[in-house]
Amino acid sequence: MSGDNRNGVAINECRTFYGRRDDPSKSILQRLVAKFETTGSVNNLSTLVRERKARSAENIDAVRISVQENSRQSIPRRAQELGLSQTSTWRILRRDLGLHPYKIQLTQKLKSYLTRCLLFKFAKRGEWGLTNKIITNYNP
Repeated sequence: MSGDNRNGVAINECRTFYGRRDDPSKSILQRLVAKFETTGSVNNLSTLVRERKARSAENIDAVRISVQENSRQSIPRRAQELGLSQTSTWRILRRDLGLHPYKIQLTQKLKSYLTRCLLFKFAKRGEWGLTNKIITNYNP
């Protein structure tokens, strides 16, 4: 069977299936037949997925060791020392190591009389868990 005859048969089959107005064009059918003859399938070829090298196990371990050595170092400086981008270092710290920045909260000490009153008030209510959040110099 010649190529034109096969294409003609395919076009006629499509017209009976889709109808005259919705049938695929001749060029689409020719490309599908050519793809089937070369690959044995009409499926699209799978594309290769790019390997992610920045968040490798070695880099994650390097960042973990760096954090253990100096936890106060900034992300830009840490990234520069490790030879990683800032974004990759940021992602490793947050996604892989579960570390997040914190904000320092300013507090002030309570006076001892006020502390005793608050502790008594919490003890009366049975809310001893809240006393851990009070910064005092009172040691019972």
